[in-house]
Order: sequence, then structure tokens, then C-alpha cells
Amino acid sequence: MSSSSEPFVFNDQIQLFLKRYFESTAYTVYQLAGDASARKYYRIIHESVSYVLMVWEPFNEGNYPFLDVLRHFDKAKINVPTVLRVDGNLGVILLEDLGDLTLERKFWESSNFNQSWPFYQKSIEQIVMVHRDATNLKDTSVCKTTQFDTAKFMWEMNYATEHLLTGLLKFKFDDNIKFELDKAFNHFCETLHNEPKVICHRDYH
Repeated sequence: MSSSSEPFVFNDQIQLFLKRYFESTAYTVYQLAGDASARKYYRIIHESVSYVLMVWEPFNEGNYPFLDVLRHFDKAKINVPTVLRVDGNLGVILLEDLGDLTLERKFWESSNFNQSWPFYQKSIEQIVMVHRDATNLKDTSVCKTTQFDTAKFMWEMNYATEHLLTGLLKFKFDDNIKFELDKAFNHFCETLHNEPKVICHRDYH
């Protein structure tokens, strides 16, 4: 996630949250680039150390899915950012900053497959651990009860149709094309739903 070059100022409550953690107001905030989520992320720089603050609506700390899945993955020895402080009433989580370097950029910067390949191996190992170790871990995490079924897969397909095909690409569907597309999507989604299920991370891309 890349950050804006302009410093950002929070409201008084979030400033107090950060002041109590850092025991100082000598920090700088930069808003990070967003994605499809309603959550917002900010990079906090304090004494040359970088942190990430997630800001959302208020949540229950005991069953918030992000924290629940993070704890489950951590128990399975999967690499996750360290949670430094949480305030569910404010809707904020202060996290370890894992940086901006993506696997794709690592590949293009090195221009050498032999240098890039170990990083791809590590990323694949993490996928295997999510599928195997997180699935086999005896726990009651939300990631073991929530599933991608036909309805959920279809929601994803329709979301992409609305925002990518008809939204961004301005593609016009007539009734026949829409019927055939929905029929194909439903077939894909039912086929996937009937496959054996393991835990996955939908944002691992």
C-alpha cells in the first residue's frame, strides 16, 4: 500500500489514542491508498519507526473477524502483522507495518528469476500453511465457520459484473447475454461449492 505525500490529521479521539500509545504527539500520519474495502489505512511515523493504523466503524473486539482470523493464523504459525493496540469503540487497530514492497515489484526490481524465486517459494509456503495448518487447527475461529458457498460465489460474480464490466468497462448487456452469463456463473459457483473446503485468504492476491 503506497502512502500519500501529504501529512494527515486525525480527529481528537484518535489523536489521543495515538498519544497514549506513543506517549508523545511527535508523530506524522500519511493516508495509504485504499481498495474496495470501507476500512481506511494510515502510516504512522514515530521516531523513525513505521506503523499502520486501520480505521473503521466501531466494532466488538472479542469477535471482530479481522482480529479473530489474525489470531487463528498466528496460532497456526502463519506470518501476520503484530497487533499493537486496539480500541473497538473508536474502530481503530494499530499494527506492525509490513511495508510497501509487493512480490510483483520485487520480481521486476531484481530482473533476475534466481533472486526472485525464493520469495515466491515463501509465498507458496504460506498458502500451504493457510490451507493445511489453519484448517487442521482445532479452534472456533470465524474462518472455520464462514464458507464460500454458491450464493457467496455468485455475489462475488455479480459484484465484478456490476463494478468491472458494466461500471468500469461500460459493457452493455442485453437480456440474452445476461441470462447466459448468469447461467455460466452459476455453473462455476456450484462446481466450486461442491469441492472439498479448506481455509483460504480471499485477499492473498
